[in-house]
Amino acid sequence: MYTADPHCIKIMKKIIDITGPLYNGMWNYEPPFPVFDMQPLPQVDWIDTNVYCEVFSGLHSQSGTYLETPAHVLGYEKSYPLSKIGLEKLVDIPCTVLKVKTLTPDETGRAPITAEALVACEASFLPHSAILVCCDWGKKWKDRDFLSASPYFTKDAMEYLIAKKPFL
Repeated sequence: MYTADPHCIKIMKKIIDITGPLYNGMWNYEPPFPVFDMQPLPQVDWIDTNVYCEVFSGLHSQSGTYLETPAHVLGYEKSYPLSKIGLEKLVDIPCTVLKVKTLTPDETGRAPITAEALVACEASFLPHSAILVCCDWGKKWKDRDFLSASPYFTKDAMEYLIAKKPFL
C-alpha cells in the first residue's frame, strides 16, 4: 500500500549527485557487458617524473550510475541516445524527484516500482524536465547483490513516466 507524502516531491534548482563509486569487483550486468577494470597507468618512459592516472577498461554506458533517455524503451528511431545530450543540458534543469516510500519484494525477491507507487508521490511534472526516482537503494551500492536484488520499474511505471514527456 502506498501513501502520498507531501515531502516526496521537490522541484529543485541544484545539482543532485546520484553517482556511486566505480571500483574493481563492483556489481555488473552479465555478458555481453564487459567487466569493469581500473588499473594505474604504467610509468611512461618519455617523462622524467611520475605520472598518476587510472586506465579504465570494460566501462560501458550502464557501468555504475547511469542516466536513461526515453530511447531506453522507445528505441533510437523514436527518441535520442544519451550520447546526444551535452553536459551543459544536465545542469540547472527542472527536475522532479519522486521518493518512493515503501517497496515490497515480489516472488523473485525484487521489489517492483509500479505506476501506483509513482502516482502516490502526487508530483507536478514539467514537460521536458528530468525525473529522478529515489527508493534509497543507493545505500546498498557495495552489496554483492546490488544489481541482482535491485528494485525494477514495471511496464506500467515506465509508461507513466514516459507519458510525462521527460527530457531525462
